Amino acid sequence: MAYRQLGAAGNPANADNGQGLEPVDVTIGAADDVSFRFDNFYQKLGTLDLTKTFENIPLDLIPEDFRIVVTNDATGERVGELTKADILNQNTLHVDALTPGFYTITESNFEIEGWDHIGTANIDGAMQFGTGNPIEYHFSIPGSIGNSDVVVNMYNSYVNRPITPPIPPVYPLQLTKIDQYDRLVNGAKFDLEVFDTSIGDSGEWRVLVAGLESGQQTDGLVQYVVTEPGQYRFHETQPAPGYELADNPYSQEITVTDGQEGPIDFGEIENTLFARIKLHKTNVEGQDLSDAIFKIEFSESEDGPWETIVEGLTTEADGIVEKNVGKDGYYRFIETQAPDGFVLDSTPRQVHVNAGETGETTFFAGDMVNRPIATLQLRKTDADSHDLAGAVFKVEFSENRTGPWETVSKPEGITSGEDGLVQLDVEKDGYYRFIETQAPAGFVLDTTPRKVRVTAGVGGQVLFSAGNMINHKQQGGNELKPRLPIVGDNLGLGLFACGLIFLLAAGFILYKKKKSKI
Repeated sequence: MAYRQLGAAGNPANADNGQGLEPVDVTIGAADDVSFRFDNFYQKLGTLDLTKTFENIPLDLIPEDFRIVVTNDATGERVGELTKADILNQNTLHVDALTPGFYTITESNFEIEGWDHIGTANIDGAMQFGTGNPIEYHFSIPGSIGNSDVVVNMYNSYVNRPITPPIPPVYPLQLTKIDQYDRLVNGAKFDLEVFDTSIGDSGEWRVLVAGLESGQQTDGLVQYVVTEPGQYRFHETQPAPGYELADNPYSQEITVTDGQEGPIDFGEIENTLFARIKLHKTNVEGQDLSDAIFKIEFSESEDGPWETIVEGLTTEADGIVEKNVGKDGYYRFIETQAPDGFVLDSTPRQVHVNAGETGETTFFAGDMVNRPIATLQLRKTDADSHDLAGAVFKVEFSENRTGPWETVSKPEGITSGEDGLVQLDVEKDGYYRFIETQAPAGFVLDTTPRKVRVTAGVGGQVLFSAGNMINHKQQGGNELKPRLPIVGDNLGLGLFACGLIFLLAAGFILYKKKKSKI
């Protein structure tokens, strides 16, 4: 550690003062007492240790006149330097006996062609960033107070400047995707194809880029930028959801020429938006019904005329029958064949399609219920509960319990079989009654109606029984007739009741007259 002497001063009260190593003259009077005091002051000198590091570059690229110079700001004195030779020999800069004050480190000739430079210096732990050319960094030697031994680590980092190639010409290509209502269509997939003259004898189209999608900006556009002239076309490979692939999925073919400017428009490709019309088929308990067969009719007007556009559509296991249609208008489902065991319902179910106006793609004609075919049954027996065959019945129907009644069986009637059963399949809910029109041979005719109410499908029921009906055997030449209401009996009972009421009324009147006389 080095110091320097600053010198001493005399007592200013009675003498001159001096400094340094020069003589001091003192005048002594006759009556003076003389005393001398000498003070020596020292100041700490500093040191500098400087290293220089080059990063990301071969050292032989360092310019030949590269130089780092350290100077005293007060005197301009050069106190040290580093050159390219020092860097190549891995030398560092060390300087002793630096007097207190400010110093400047100047770095020059550091630029290398084709490389970007970043310069920094860590001076006693404080980072400084180098700017300008030449670059200057600053430090100080404090002397009596603080650190006078300065350590400087300098870094030059280089980044290879990228070479920017010339910008090739660009040719923006575009195609517009629309539907039959002139609305923009997003989500269709396209390939861009180029005609390659190097393929085969006369050239072929090949895919330049696949999977382009229309409407990335919801504008219906298919866009791509090419950098070479040539013959191009767009090829639609997949329609947007809800649309049908175009009959001709290729755009027009356009030859792009060198220097052509602006977007190059390939026109439009139209897709047909398919609306889906649906109907749901169920039984009376809301369960899905398959195997119902429908036809669909179309009209531009709600009231017709109607034309059949498809036949033979069958409901699936989910009860759905559906069809894609490409025109707005009115459609109706008409059932032409019911599932086995169910009643046909040929009432049209209508639905209005206005996809062009609303953008909707699904239109529902509602639910359609098939009721099951119900079976009426009556069992014919004798008095001993043995089954009777050969009894003939007619069956009548009414929507109300009390009529009016209409015959729904065949004119020849229905005859009981060997098991005694009389059965008839019916399609309407309501009230039915069996009326015997001819008894089996040797048995007495019983014309009493046997009623049964039909509510087909409720609770899964499809068989409705009118119960058992007994025929009694004929005895001798006389028939043993069943007990039926007798019109004369009923008339006699009525007359008797009326007479009794009349007598009671007459007695009551006589009683009132007698009471009034009293």
